[in-house]
Amino acid sequence: MGIELADGMSYEFDGKLVSANDQTVVVDCRVWPPLVGGDVARIELNVPNASMPLPRILNPCHINGQPSVGAVEVWLDDVWYRHMPQDRQPRRRAGFAPIVLTHVGKLRLTMRFKKPSENAQPRKLKSIKFYLTSNAFSQMMLGFSC
Repeated sequence: MGIELADGMSYEFDGKLVSANDQTVVVDCRVWPPLVGGDVARIELNVPNASMPLPRILNPCHINGQPSVGAVEVWLDDVWYRHMPQDRQPRRRAGFAPIVLTHVGKLRLTMRFKKPSENAQPRKLKSIKFYLTSNAFSQMMLGFSC
């Protein structure tokens, strides 16, 4: 997981792409979730040249993966692509080829919480009380009516 000032938080991971015909390919994924609800996400998918040639990948697909942090899992459902690289003789073995996306139906980020170990002692919680002693606040509340 990386934090970039201009783009917000991003997740980079090796994703498992599963096509409609159950063919599986490992893809390089980079996902920028929306900063606020209703905003758009940015998704970049690439196929390593070392994986070429690819099996026949049919639309729609789904992708899941886990960034290096380990607590977050990323799911992309209803993924449609416009172009899937199928180069049989890649010029570079260490490079990658981009997948051009048309549509992603759903982006989910799930977080797993670890169970506390049996040996861990429960923390004692302390309560804190606040007393409002300001006369100005009391007088303001007396003048307030619903």
